[in-house]
Amino acid sequence: MYSFLYESPVLLTVCGLTLVVLAALFWTQTGNRPTLYAAGLLAALTLILLLISLQVVTPREEIKGILDEVAAALESNDREKVYSYIHPNAQPTVQQARTELPNYEFQRARVTRIKLISVNPSTQPRSAIAEFNVVVNLSTQGQQINVPRFIKVYFMENNGRWLVTDYEHHSPMQGFQGN
Repeated sequence: MYSFLYESPVLLTVCGLTLVVLAALFWTQTGNRPTLYAAGLLAALTLILLLISLQVVTPREEIKGILDEVAAALESNDREKVYSYIHPNAQPTVQQARTELPNYEFQRARVTRIKLISVNPSTQPRSAIAEFNVVVNLSTQGQQINVPRFIKVYFMENNGRWLVTDYEHHSPMQGFQGN
């Protein structure tokens, strides 16, 4: 219910408007005034829920936004911005990123398919895992390469901000195998 209310404004609107239309049709067939009032109340409730849905940013939506921001930073070769999304206590991850990224000049980076964003609210601080596919166009050692990858990123909340604690990248087929 949580994801329906807060992460699916289009679906919420379609469902609400369907109920409004059904109530209005019932009113036109019966002339029953309470049904007309119900249609009006359903329209108002749908509008209120839609406004709430658009205002609330869920942890999953925050993480999706971070994925897009990191892709944009990679595309502009802003490595320092990419490093700023790594948790300060995740030194092996910082080292891995600082070793790998300078080897590449990115021309394009985009998230193509998000398989999963799972937030674990029972951990303190909260943690999350994101699994997704990316395609990057890059150059390395004088060669232009188009690289599709399956990425798994581990996040931890730190002072109200989601930061990467670890990441893995694999062949894009790994994402389809359920691993």
